[in-house]
Amino acid sequence: MRVGKELASNRIHCMGAAGAGMLPLALFLSETGYQVSAEDDGMTDTAKALLDAAGVTLDSSSWKKETDGIIVRSSAIDPKHPEIEDAFSRGWTLLRRGECLAQLAKSRKLIAVVGSHGKTTTTGMLVELLEKTGEPFSYLLGGLFRSDQGPARAVDSEWIVAEIDESDGTIEGFSPEICVMLNVDYDHHSQYPKESDYFDAFRRIAKRTRGSVIVDEETIRIIGLETSGLEGRLIAMGSECGCLVSSVKSGAGVTRIETNLDRCVSVLEVNRSSSFNIANASFAAVAVGGIVGRDRIPTSIFFSQLARRQSCDYLSPGVVVLNDYAHHPREIEVYLKSVKAARSGALHVVFQPHRFSRTRHLLGELAQSLGSSDRLYLVDVYAASEAEEEGGRTQDLLEACRKAGVDCRYCSDSKVIDDSLLEELGSESGTVVFLGAGQTDVLSSRFADRLKELDPAWGGLYRALGRVAEPSSVIKKNEPLAKKTTMRVGGVAERYFEPASTAELSAVLSSVSDAGIEISILGRGSNLIVPDKGVLGLVIRLNHPFWKQVSRVSDDRIWVGAGIRIKELCGTACRLGLAGFEFLEGIPGNLGGALRMNAGAMGGWTYDVVERVRFMAMDGTVYEMAKEELHYGYRHCKELVGTIAIGALLKSNASGLPQGEIRATIDTYQEKRHESQPREPSAGCIFKNPEGDSAGRIVDELGLKGTAIGGAKISEVHGNFIVNMGGASSEDVIELVKLVRRVAWCEKRIELEPEAILYGSQWKAVLQ
Repeated sequence: MRVGKELASNRIHCMGAAGAGMLPLALFLSETGYQVSAEDDGMTDTAKALLDAAGVTLDSSSWKKETDGIIVRSSAIDPKHPEIEDAFSRGWTLLRRGECLAQLAKSRKLIAVVGSHGKTTTTGMLVELLEKTGEPFSYLLGGLFRSDQGPARAVDSEWIVAEIDESDGTIEGFSPEICVMLNVDYDHHSQYPKESDYFDAFRRIAKRTRGSVIVDEETIRIIGLETSGLEGRLIAMGSECGCLVSSVKSGAGVTRIETNLDRCVSVLEVNRSSSFNIANASFAAVAVGGIVGRDRIPTSIFFSQLARRQSCDYLSPGVVVLNDYAHHPREIEVYLKSVKAARSGALHVVFQPHRFSRTRHLLGELAQSLGSSDRLYLVDVYAASEAEEEGGRTQDLLEACRKAGVDCRYCSDSKVIDDSLLEELGSESGTVVFLGAGQTDVLSSRFADRLKELDPAWGGLYRALGRVAEPSSVIKKNEPLAKKTTMRVGGVAERYFEPASTAELSAVLSSVSDAGIEISILGRGSNLIVPDKGVLGLVIRLNHPFWKQVSRVSDDRIWVGAGIRIKELCGTACRLGLAGFEFLEGIPGNLGGALRMNAGAMGGWTYDVVERVRFMAMDGTVYEMAKEELHYGYRHCKELVGTIAIGALLKSNASGLPQGEIRATIDTYQEKRHESQPREPSAGCIFKNPEGDSAGRIVDELGLKGTAIGGAKISEVHGNFIVNMGGASSEDVIELVKLVRRVAWCEKRIELEPEAILYGSQWKAVLQ
């Protein structure tokens, strides 16, 4: 729905429409109600699909017959392009992307994200945070989400979020309501001949901002905002008198951020750990607080990945392929340092310089920033419509890098790059990073495809995983499993992976299904025995913090991730004043296992507190069912056989109770459990209870308590537990199981069925 009549004509033609900035603008214009056509010499399948879906006409010839309209061009397209000059002769108006966006923003309250680096990442974070609040808003991202979310949206709202580009000078047309200024590093030398010219552009947009200007202390000093007349509107990030930001790592790739503004502390947990991303998330959180109020900022969010921003194209135990848009020395230096800290093996970097003018002015700095790579491969400069400049060519950068002591070579095309990388990698592990603002994402994708072809067995999984992987994701080979179980026995997993998102889990499942790879799901490892020979195929464990989130849905309901430990769930419910979960205390597994097994204790069962369950089929499809639709009973849930529980809606039987009252019940159950169950490592109850009887009582009557084989022993505390006394093997445990079954059958004609799972195998294969 249109907010005002921003543009002089309803007929718009977009040139360079597949570009990172132009594509969202074309989509936004079409959604707003304009008649839009588009073209691009390098039109991608992704861009074409998005434009088609938005109703944008891709017939580049039809607009040439019309006599009135507006051409919106990417700054990479020469204004003297023959088609543009022809349109002028027919009465068309020419606007650059930024000029068009500025006109669209005039009738709205603009949250402008500006700065030298991190604009797209921060804008994406801001969009996702603001969506969590339920506040209606429009947005334009200068890139693409790697999820299904579109890069632009137009709704009937006064608020619009957009990143504002300074590279072509169009930043001067914007007067934001809120300005998020991330950083400033002198850049775009052809547009800003002097450093002061560049800084002045940021100073001016700050002064044109009607509301708050959110900016870090260093930038305030660099561009001189202390004396710019912004008193009362300047929010200084990192300052005791502005907004103090602190952060601490709280899980694999997860960070807890605290922002203290006006003596009010906000806490936000995010799935990012690099210093740049933590700063970006802090800026986004403060901006969202300025729009909807600090009390509506969510306490946790798992941000989506953005294309070309710390993206992964191939994730294997040996070789990881990453790509990033970084093309300024400061961006490059920070990103490569973070990669080296997170990934083992040699670091191979493929870099495409962006613009001859930038390369010439930043030659020495580029050489220094690229120096952290073990091997550097340079490709031809991405000109972006610039003419070649002496001193700014790839050959000039090659010489500068070699003088700086960098192991560097020039690669003329993608095949040379691929062949060189494969030769250098050999059989060793390593990380390959494709950097730059040109075509490096395409080069990265092609190399990942090449690696996939070279590994017919696992390459499909590594490629599929790479497309959705989080920056902290790792897949391992021959990973020991014993310490991941409560029994502490067993061998290794052929491949092992802890997905960091629903997208990762879905991609893995669908790819292994196609490849015929065996898959095993591992929870807390509390009800299983891993064979000494290990587990073939892929073992997946929902151990990432993403799967342990708890969200309060209403006064008496919480949504809980399947990876949370049952003990932690009980503690969280207690802190929230929610009763009814106390009986679960002491069950050693996670919620996913409890849902699958309908785990019970102290007279209660898991499904006593369940309202809905969300699970994923082995083809990656997500389903959600109400408890009434599920078929569950003693130690089973039919719908969770051959699927993976990923979360559940749980209901308390009483809310608002004092924590002390709930804690007292938990403590009582805890004492009973300690008195009746062994403390040594075990897999829990080893046998199912026969109908109307108790497996523990039967073992006790048989006089088998204390019987040992190797390091495994039938517990003297509880006959239905086999414990690891130290150094036990899974074969020791299996032999004890066989012994108990044999004696129970011979003496009582009772066939005891194992309750604990023989992981990656079947009991019938060993109980013959």
